[in-house]
Amino acid sequence: MPMTPIPTSAIVGGVKDILHGSASTILTTATQIYGPFLLGGFLVFEVLRRCFPKLYTCQPTSVPGEGVRWIPHVWTVTDDKIMEVCGLDTLIFFRFLRMGKHLAAFAVILSIGLFPAYSSTKLLEQEDFIDRLTISGLPRNDPRLWATVFAAVAMTLFTMYSIARECQVYKERRHQFLAKASTQQYSVLIDDIPEHLRSHAALKRYFHAIFPNQVEFCYIAVECRALERQSLYCGTLYNLNPK
Repeated sequence: MPMTPIPTSAIVGGVKDILHGSASTILTTATQIYGPFLLGGFLVFEVLRRCFPKLYTCQPTSVPGEGVRWIPHVWTVTDDKIMEVCGLDTLIFFRFLRMGKHLAAFAVILSIGLFPAYSSTKLLEQEDFIDRLTISGLPRNDPRLWATVFAAVAMTLFTMYSIARECQVYKERRHQFLAKASTQQYSVLIDDIPEHLRSHAALKRYFHAIFPNQVEFCYIAVECRALERQSLYCGTLYNLNPK
């Protein structure tokens, strides 16, 4: 039997209820939807972290493995340690995420400060409580809208300050990275090496012929994905059944 189509009026009515719902209803619905996703993602991470420790923990002896004790440990990791273990690119990426966290926190603080300016007592019974704390409850040309302008200016200035500070930190870290006399700063990755040069000795003779006495080390990166997969599988079995 053919399915009975849903009346258009019912669809429009349902959408209108969602679009024109109170702020409390929208906030509650969003919490009910995204809250389980957040909790489920954290639980999946905990399970995978225990099943595949080599993927999620580069230094197993330095990170507590019981429960969620790793969380305060992560907060104590310094930028110097991240740069030493993971490199400059990872440090800059983490600092970018940290800057986004600071901007979001500053925006939340500004929003809380705007609640008294937006608070309206004219329609206490008709309006939702959270709606009375938003800009939607202010009439047109209300003097309290200047608080929004000041908050926008403060947010812009704080963003510019954060970007300038991160640029300064990047410059200092970049100079620090280049000042180290390590092999990483003077290494070159070469792809598509011919088959007759795919050995340490042959490749080193070739580079010495082109750049005499300038090449210190020469290594061939071997594709061993199948071996790594087998090693990971054996390591997982050992972690699950150490005896």
